Amino acid sequence: MYSMHEITEKLGMTVYTVRHYTDSGLVPDVKRDKNGNRIFDDEVLNWLKAAQFLRGCGLTVREVRHYFDLCLEGPATVKERYQILQEAQKHNAQELAALKQRQEIVTDRINHYQKILAGKTADDSNPQDWDPKRFC
Repeated sequence: MYSMHEITEKLGMTVYTVRHYTDSGLVPDVKRDKNGNRIFDDEVLNWLKAAQFLRGCGLTVREVRHYFDLCLEGPATVKERYQILQEAQKHNAQELAALKQRQEIVTDRINHYQKILAGKTADDSNPQDWDPKRFC
């Protein structure tokens, strides 16, 4: 059994997030002690890890709940769960491409600043001087 503090430490989540996920029905069968405090075991930890992962993939809490409901329904829902993960994969690929583009722009800006600092070019680093085609 884990305390709220231990769960938040293990997952790097805030207490608020853990409470939100459990209160939103993402975690089935969350038990409580005699004082009403949530009781966390390894199964609950796994549901929370999965929720954290799927949220990180871009799914909303509602979409994660739907995915989990499908999981609980069993093998008849495998195809729909597969499709949900395919959509998440597409979303992540788009985000990765955007991140790569931003990284290229930052690298370009750093290289430009190095030239400015070395006195090889004038300081034209203010956004008003940036080429809008490069940053859109």
